[in-house]
Amino acid sequence: MLINSLPQVTMPPAVIWTGGPSWPGLFGCLRSLGSRGVPVFVAGPARELELLQRSRFCRGIIDTGSYDIVSSWQVLSNWCKKSKRSQKPYLCILADSILWNIESVWEELGNHFCIGHSKCYQSLRDILDKWEMISRVEQLGIRIPRSTLLRSPANLELVEAFKLPVIVKPARPWPRCDFKAAVFSEWDRLRSFLVENKQCSTLLAQEYVPGSDDQIYCYLFLHNHGARTSYEWTGRKIIQFPTGQGIMALGETFVHEDLSRAGRMITQGIGYEGLGGIEFKAYDGQYYFIEMSPRLEGFHGLGAKAGVDLAWLSYCLETGYPAPDMSQKSRRCFYLDETALDKHTVKHLLPKSGKLLGAALTGRLHTVIFSIDDRSPFQGFAMRKVRTAFCSVASSV
Repeated sequence: MLINSLPQVTMPPAVIWTGGPSWPGLFGCLRSLGSRGVPVFVAGPARELELLQRSRFCRGIIDTGSYDIVSSWQVLSNWCKKSKRSQKPYLCILADSILWNIESVWEELGNHFCIGHSKCYQSLRDILDKWEMISRVEQLGIRIPRSTLLRSPANLELVEAFKLPVIVKPARPWPRCDFKAAVFSEWDRLRSFLVENKQCSTLLAQEYVPGSDDQIYCYLFLHNHGARTSYEWTGRKIIQFPTGQGIMALGETFVHEDLSRAGRMITQGIGYEGLGGIEFKAYDGQYYFIEMSPRLEGFHGLGAKAGVDLAWLSYCLETGYPAPDMSQKSRRCFYLDETALDKHTVKHLLPKSGKLLGAALTGRLHTVIFSIDDRSPFQGFAMRKVRTAFCSVASSV
């Protein structure tokens, strides 16, 4: 079922396939392409994507009804067949769970879409397998935190030689693992967590690299060896949500040659080309590899502010549209995720409010929901926050 369908235009359409209402990546990609005249459609359950339907850049929601991979692909396939377009649509997948579980239809996917990801499916899976990726990076001489696999509470002795705290993550995008990462400073708490999450058959446990959120550095890129093109930008997180183990709530860009060199060493060393992002953490004068993603990162819109719009570049390269020459500007740009604001993040944001205001006034601030030329989604977001606060107060009276 298609909601808000508008007439077809000449540029190849784009479809963003989402595994959930992950607003940073969704709005970043939607506005990057839609503001340039690309008709953008979003595939996912319409009931959860109401904010996107408010955007003037959203041409329609391809309502999959659920996040089930098989049924969602059937809806997308039927949409392609019914639309009868002369040009293949561009497809951007924003969820690791979709990329991991789509192997059975990967070839058919390429028949219907210009895929904005690596053409080698096995390379995608290798990157999404965190244990496999850590092993390959270590062979390149890049520092990694002390790591091991956990398959049950009985394996806890493998970790007990580690220094606390320990961070635990799903080793692969298991559909039944509903957490991204968890940090433990006590063995008993970790043991209880393993019992409660026994449905996650394989977990990655690592020594937590010391340091605050602002020591996490990011390298985002698009490498296309066939077209002999390479785009990249670097930056860092300032505040995470939740602290120490979450998404970027506040971040900034800056040119960092050593970081770019380390990022290129990894992508070239594993033979990967396509979209992606790599996280490092600085400690004691060294950079430790944290993880790599083979898709657009949620905060990719920050790079667009700094001069490197990876979503647009990927669209151009895959559809044959002329790709512009883009490189990172030396000026610092900032990122603010309004959806990640709570008492803790607001407390840490206040000292930086003057710097953020200056960035906003000079066009160097990227916000996830708010956009001066696309205001309706933020209005909907604000109304939702007010309703939630009112219901919370009313229930406590």
